[in-house]
Amino acid sequence: MQAINNAERNSEKLYDILTSMDFDISQSQCSDVVSEMSKNQISEKVKNINVGCLDVIAKLEGYQGWSAYKGDVSENIIRVEKFVDEMIEGDAERSYEKFTQRFEEKYLVNFSRKKFLRDVREIGEEFGQYQNRQFLGCLTGDRDPVASAKYPHELKYVWRFVFEKKEVIGLACIYRKNETYYVSGFRYF
Repeated sequence: MQAINNAERNSEKLYDILTSMDFDISQSQCSDVVSEMSKNQISEKVKNINVGCLDVIAKLEGYQGWSAYKGDVSENIIRVEKFVDEMIEGDAERSYEKFTQRFEEKYLVNFSRKKFLRDVREIGEEFGQYQNRQFLGCLTGDRDPVASAKYPHELKYVWRFVFEKKEVIGLACIYRKNETYYVSGFRYF
């Protein structure tokens, strides 16, 4: 019974996240993704990523399968894991500089130190301390031409984050500009 409740809860979380990202998706498709992930628990080691689950996620984005993302996927995951580690450390240390070091400075005008500290406090109160995370997959960035120009070659990486008080889905958006990688966003759902 516990496994069914967890699957339903995870399916609902995934549905909420993907619909908030403007994906045209049904609850049953999210249930299928969660079911596939439960059957094939994704290892945290990059070399053991379960392609079946990632195929499901890729299909939600309109691709025929994960092969649309192949290329240097392991290099990208290693990079984004490092970036997320730095942001989590920045949260824990309440260090605005550490949290924002991978952002382009010009995009930080709407994300002040004061807002960062307020967000850290609120996340701490609601979620508790960070414990671990599980990589779920990645999606291509925004298809809007204006957003694509602002954040070229963007990929969105999705994890299941486990905190002291609750589990949430986390999304990190990374883009490449002039051969440098930046974070364009990081949030929990």
